[in-house]
Amino acid sequence: MTKRVCVVGAGVAGLASIKNSLEEGFDVVCYEKDTDIGGLWNYHTTAKEGDTSLYNSCSINTSKEISCYSDFPIPKEFPNYMDHKHFKKYLKLYADHFDLMSCIRFQTLVEKIEKSDDNRWKVRTQNTKSGKTSTELFDFVMVCNGHLHEPNKPAFPGLDRFKGKVMHTRDYKTFHGYEDKRILVIGIGNSGADVACELSRHAEHVYVSTRRGSYIQSRAGEYGVPFDHIALNRYSQSLPWDIMRPIHYNKINYKYKHSNYGLAPNFRFDGGVVTISDDLPNRILYGAISIKSNVEKFTEKGVIFDDGSMVDNIDVVVLATGFTYSFPFLDNSIIEVDNHFAYLYELVFPVDMEPSTLAVVGLVQPFGSLAPILEIQARWASMVFSGKCTLPSPTERRRVVEERRQFLKKKYVDSPRYSLQVFFIAYLDTISSKIGCKPNLLKYFFTDPKLWYKLYFGPATPPQWRLDGPGKWDGARKAIEKVEENTYYPMKTRQSGAGELEGLYDGWIKWLKRFIMFILMTKKKVCVIGAGVAGLAGIKNSLDEGMEPVCFEKDDEVGGLWNYKDESKEGDPSIYNSCSINTSKEMTCYSDFPIPKEFPNFMAHRHFKRYLQLYAEHFKLRNYIRFRHMIMSVEQADDFEKSGRWVVTYKNLATNTTNKDIFDCVMVCNGHLHEPFIPTFKGLANFTGRVLHTHDYKDFRGFEGKRVLVIGIGNSASDVASELSRHAEHVYMSTRTGTYVIQRTTDQGVPFDHKAMTRYGLTVPFWLMKPFAFKRLNSRFDHTKYSLAPNGKFGLSVVTISDDLPTRILYGTITVKPNVKEFAANSVTFEDGTTADNLDAIILATGFKFSFPFLKDSIVRIENHFPYLHELVFPVDLSRPTLAIIGLVQPFGALPPILEMQTRWAARVFSGNCQLPPASVMKLMATKKHEFMKNHFPESPKYCLQIHAVTYVDKIAGLIGCKPNLTKYFFTAPIFWSKLFFGPAAPPQWRLDGPGKWDGARQAIEQVDEKTWYPLQTRRAGEGTTKGLYDGWIWLISRSVLFSSAIYGLYCLKTQKDINIDSIRSLPTQAISLLTKWSS
Repeated sequence: MTKRVCVVGAGVAGLASIKNSLEEGFDVVCYEKDTDIGGLWNYHTTAKEGDTSLYNSCSINTSKEISCYSDFPIPKEFPNYMDHKHFKKYLKLYADHFDLMSCIRFQTLVEKIEKSDDNRWKVRTQNTKSGKTSTELFDFVMVCNGHLHEPNKPAFPGLDRFKGKVMHTRDYKTFHGYEDKRILVIGIGNSGADVACELSRHAEHVYVSTRRGSYIQSRAGEYGVPFDHIALNRYSQSLPWDIMRPIHYNKINYKYKHSNYGLAPNFRFDGGVVTISDDLPNRILYGAISIKSNVEKFTEKGVIFDDGSMVDNIDVVVLATGFTYSFPFLDNSIIEVDNHFAYLYELVFPVDMEPSTLAVVGLVQPFGSLAPILEIQARWASMVFSGKCTLPSPTERRRVVEERRQFLKKKYVDSPRYSLQVFFIAYLDTISSKIGCKPNLLKYFFTDPKLWYKLYFGPATPPQWRLDGPGKWDGARKAIEKVEENTYYPMKTRQSGAGELEGLYDGWIKWLKRFIMFILMTKKKVCVIGAGVAGLAGIKNSLDEGMEPVCFEKDDEVGGLWNYKDESKEGDPSIYNSCSINTSKEMTCYSDFPIPKEFPNFMAHRHFKRYLQLYAEHFKLRNYIRFRHMIMSVEQADDFEKSGRWVVTYKNLATNTTNKDIFDCVMVCNGHLHEPFIPTFKGLANFTGRVLHTHDYKDFRGFEGKRVLVIGIGNSASDVASELSRHAEHVYMSTRTGTYVIQRTTDQGVPFDHKAMTRYGLTVPFWLMKPFAFKRLNSRFDHTKYSLAPNGKFGLSVVTISDDLPTRILYGTITVKPNVKEFAANSVTFEDGTTADNLDAIILATGFKFSFPFLKDSIVRIENHFPYLHELVFPVDLSRPTLAIIGLVQPFGALPPILEMQTRWAARVFSGNCQLPPASVMKLMATKKHEFMKNHFPESPKYCLQIHAVTYVDKIAGLIGCKPNLTKYFFTAPIFWSKLFFGPAAPPQWRLDGPGKWDGARQAIEQVDEKTWYPLQTRRAGEGTTKGLYDGWIWLISRSVLFSSAIYGLYCLKTQKDINIDSIRSLPTQAISLLTKWSS
């Protein structure tokens, strides 16, 4: 008679249990209380008591190649990090392929499992639809209901008095309803980080409280390779932890120094406390999330932390405090649980049960993917049930379990999470060796070295455990060999990187050929148009030069572009609500007014506008601004050739009256982001969906569930596409050129421009550094594999700032495509012949045209997007230099210091303190510049304005006489010189000397590092993390010294040399003493 197996739950573990029980010849019945398979991954819009539940934005934390069942790889078209919809679809494919659905009884709740009189299992169930109960007998039971259904809710003092909303992450679904709230998330595990990051994009502010802290691991490792492809391989796992500890410590702090972000745990670094998050450090850096210490107690409206700090006006508390595991349908005597620790042999079989006819599948917390572990547990359990595998005696099983408990006590803190911790490869190898399917590496080393290399150095993908033994699968080898191809397949949506290596080493070759190369190289009335970043600096510097400025601003507040409005207006600059600055605050400030240290490093528009308001108030600039006034025309006065004066016509928008006034000089500070550039695409007029420019985009609302095409790949395009990809059904990005993506942070979480914008970096010729720059840009992810790399010789002219774009491509929510060929009614065809159908919206992120509608065309000559301006400021065709264009630049670096330097120069030219070259010289310089731009950059308004921030500011500063004298500081203040030369080129550098000198400049430069980390230091972190970091090294070296001493002693005895016994004995002691002192 065929024996029967009861499987409880049809999730990841349950499906594997059904399949493997069927393969062992059992009659299988699976009870699933939901209406479909998937378990946790069967998403519902509301959570039910006692059920597993996940949030709508949830994605898997391990890559698809590591997360599959061992004999059923995930389709190559699926994203690497799948959302719950894709992962459930994969489970459905698995169930259909192996015909598992026929074994599942849906809407059936298991109420009780107990022993029958004949020592079988009596299972009582209830049909949740009809309410009917029934009882059946089974020979074996597989408990596959998981451990994420009973929330762990710690008892915090005062929480019962708290008047806001309190919920567990189990009940969280989306951010809707939490907009503009102040939220506290307690816990910093994967769910805590995900929920906090999502809420931080919509809430007023999010606080995250953590008892211990955590190290953060992004899903993408070096060169954009999924991190588990690097972390989970046999080679890395074979290296001794104590020896590798310092390397792992430095590696995990390479991208973000966790102690600076308030994240580092306050105990010895052991690699066990890791959270998977791509967003958390960036959201901390933006100032949207603050990390706090453990909660001490709650008040009615706030919370007090154990470091004494306090936060008031909290609206919502989200408990991301994990889960407790229980088996309500089993008697407590069946599975012994003591202080979170379950007495299960290899986390599967109750230790004292004899015979072992019940198995728990899925009660694990692996460092790695869960699905392959659940599958191997199911394979083992089914083979134990069939008699093909045997277990040790109950006494031996208990001994093994006790050993594991002592190990966990020593290695981890006391927590339900860590009591279930296992190492991915080690655990799979342990269980597979009991089955007989552990891959035989020694055999492959001699018989198939190519496959051995992939097994040992490549990612430990599940098909490894199907190469040999019971359950062998003929497709295993092919699946292992196709890992890399399948990984990058969903991202190869555009041909990219063609020709990027061409000429990469040309500069090196020239250097070798030529041996060496050197590279020398009564008050005037001023009209200021616009009160944005440039306009405010124009007012201030005109005052500094003793002139009388009048600023016309058509809005009702300072800020210009940064004065955010919920709706865009034609002819006005406009930004989207999630817009943040792309350069760090220390590099983005005015040179004599640093941004307050409390402000985030990468400020949202509201923070930056507040900084501009502080600047205006500090220097009393509002007195010179006429708000709600629009410039109608700026024309040369009749006596312009003699006086250089201008007739300015302006309109008072409040009274609707028009007036004229005479000015000696004009600063045009209205920017160049107000007139969208809209290319002509074939068939665009036939498209029936929505078409808009990023100028008119505000937020994701209205795009939920839509299919969107974003044309362009600049900063705004990447921001908009990344934001929409979290809410739209799918986002496509079309790019003509491709781009290199730079994230806002570099090694150890330092803002990228602190490293990129240094004088030291400028001293090394780009041709020499080109190969290093290329390797560096691709070190976080390979742009070619992500379909991002430009098609052409490598250069830094095509760069986009984005923290999210690569990971959104990796998630499969964004697809990069080549340039658009033509549109149809609801679709688009690209130049490579591929199409995207059922499009709902097109967003043109195609940049802006610069124009000056209030000036005659003859004043500023423009040819092929190139403005004929001397140093991008003074029109070369004017006979008198009394008009300056401020802000018509596209810098690699921060914009505000450049605009400020332009206004300083313009003001000094207007006042007569600086002289310009003759008009003929300026025209020649502009013509040569035009030729250079045509030869080195694509024809585009963006590239015609391209400059390097530090080089350009130094050039203008040299004309003014305020360029920092590095030679002087090298001899008089060498430590300070090293900050100027090797540190970030912060704007106060140009206030150290010369006109406009500021006494606070040196202090501001010296405080750059302190102010950078100040807003992140919201929790004491990292205490004790380096304790014992080099213990393994000391042990290894000390043993080497002892061994060497012994060998030396034996050598002396054998050669009968005179030896000093005391000196030999003292050698190890002296060496160990020195090593210990060095370690301290």
